[in-house]
Amino acid sequence: MDNGSQPQLPERLWDLPFLDRGISGIVFAIDDFSVIKTPAGGVANVREFEVERRIFERLGEHPRIVKMLYIYKDMLVLERLLYPLRVRTLNIRERRLVPSTEEILKWSAQTAEGTQYLHENKIFQVDIGLQ
Repeated sequence: MDNGSQPQLPERLWDLPFLDRGISGIVFAIDDFSVIKTPAGGVANVREFEVERRIFERLGEHPRIVKMLYIYKDMLVLERLLYPLRVRTLNIRERRLVPSTEEILKWSAQTAEGTQYLHENKIFQVDIGLQ
């Protein structure tokens, strides 16, 4: 994404809608198509965050891996998934539905594709889940 098409970000990230927090970072919504991830704080998290940035740069684009759009002030701007599997599975669980065998096999194959791509690039993700 070139600088001309980057959205204008507020001075303070907390002015953006908060989406989630993980071990190493905090994610805010920029718009319907992108999010910004910032280190959660602490020296260890900053180092982990730098490793994550380098991983995204090495991976490039793949249909099963979230895409890094650009770096903004040492933070990652990532594509925003419009209907992530996490939302779908929570919806199924809340409504006490059972996913079809076809859905389960499709999700499993997609997860395997993404994991294989990571491993081919010498990246070993050990905590694969819905988040």
